[in-house]
Amino acid sequence: MKHLMLAVCLGLGWGSGVSLIASAAETHPAHSTVPVRDPAAMPGALPDTPAPASPARQSTERMPLPTSPGLRAPTGQCVYPGQAVVLPIHLDAQTGSQQWFIEVQGELIALQLLSQDKRQTRFLLPSDSRIKPQQIYPVFRQRDQWSQAQPMAVDIRTCTFAPLAPPQPATGHTAGEIVLLMDSAHLEQVSAEIERQDYRLVALHSLMTLGQSLLVIKTDSQPLNEAIEHLRRRFPFAEIDRNDHYQNASAPRQYAREKINWPPSPDCQTSGAAPLRIGLIDGDVALDHPDLLGQRITLQAFHRNRPGGDQAHATAIAVLLVGNGRSAALGGLLPDADLIAASVLEQFDHGSVATTEAMARALDWLLAQQVRLVNISLSGSRTNSVLNRILELGSHQGLLIFAAAGNDKLQNDVAFPAGHPAVIAITAIDAANRVYSFANQGDYLDFSAPGVDIWTASPGEDGQYRSGTSFATPYAVAVAALYLRLNPNMSRAILYNVMQGYSQDLGATGHDPVFGWGSLRLPDEMCR
Repeated sequence: MKHLMLAVCLGLGWGSGVSLIASAAETHPAHSTVPVRDPAAMPGALPDTPAPASPARQSTERMPLPTSPGLRAPTGQCVYPGQAVVLPIHLDAQTGSQQWFIEVQGELIALQLLSQDKRQTRFLLPSDSRIKPQQIYPVFRQRDQWSQAQPMAVDIRTCTFAPLAPPQPATGHTAGEIVLLMDSAHLEQVSAEIERQDYRLVALHSLMTLGQSLLVIKTDSQPLNEAIEHLRRRFPFAEIDRNDHYQNASAPRQYAREKINWPPSPDCQTSGAAPLRIGLIDGDVALDHPDLLGQRITLQAFHRNRPGGDQAHATAIAVLLVGNGRSAALGGLLPDADLIAASVLEQFDHGSVATTEAMARALDWLLAQQVRLVNISLSGSRTNSVLNRILELGSHQGLLIFAAAGNDKLQNDVAFPAGHPAVIAITAIDAANRVYSFANQGDYLDFSAPGVDIWTASPGEDGQYRSGTSFATPYAVAVAALYLRLNPNMSRAILYNVMQGYSQDLGATGHDPVFGWGSLRLPDEMCR
């Protein structure tokens, strides 16, 4: 059954070579209970609908993916608590006394009005523990305090995975700095009010691909959390948070390719209409490293008045992905790919870290570079509302983001950005299928990949063994890249189902918080 599925879905010579995005509704791996439905009706089908998050976010059982996104009304999507939802509702001229609600188990929970125009209205779905995933909640309107709330002809659908975890203790942030993300239309209003208050403008970035503006401001006269809460009340349409830090998800053999069943034929990696474009968000890449000479690498720095971080980590990741094969042991998985590298690590007193500001700018830039696959080998221990929104917007525009689970030995807390529902979280295993001893664990994990004792580039000409979830993530990206090479229009939902269907189950049966769905593997018939 697996052979039939791959041949029909990926067009490996069976019949007319129907693409996966068109035919996955007809068949799927025999051992997977996740049905693959019509991608046109699924979140993540390109180009108009957002990618769904992992079903692993909700349950340790194999859950069906959503069959249709969003609201009963046109253009609707599923949403998470704490996010904005756009409803096709035109409000009356006098809206001051009106209130809007959703009904949750017989109770009315208020929606916060954010903005409106002639055709639609934007509300904030509150972060309330009573709001559950994969539910449809009817919307009610109360005209004034004396009227009874009346149902409207529209619903709100929550996504099929659990909402984001509450913020955890942070790994660090830039002292006094606050990041504000908003639609560019609000920039003039916010900037004018910021100037009148006791804040100092540090940086302003136009994220043109995402249609957003990013402000970085600093407060010296009030506690940071108080300032953030004040700004959130004043500008409810914006995402506002600290300028958090994210660090390398690594720690100080040649088994890895065999473990993911990597095909020996170079034709498998070079076939296709156009070269793959792989995005990398990490530190500086040493473009003059012997194992990267001659490769197609575009590097853009997103530092702000600080020196860049150490090159060793990003260079090691780059060699795993696109190494030139100067030595057989250091050949890249995808040597024919274009690597579009965003350097976000910069040197602070406590080490080399990336800021929320830099991460947001990098993702916007990668979208502008027409990248689909993104490798992020950085992690922090705190969710950040600004980066949440950036990841969500990027996913809606087709980004497939893979991130390292992190190496803090956390068992209950969610690492970030790997813990975001739009991100595919990767943990590290060794040659004996044992999880990396420092790897984070949790229900947010999606897949495992080789990441212990990985031979990759060192700062000199020789190689070295490296371990960590950072070094597992490129293997997951490479597996996804081969599927996309055969079908560039594959939606996130279909890609996820195929990766899950061919993964090797490890640990507890099905999804578990140690290995996710198990070790990623390519099918035996891939390019053979």
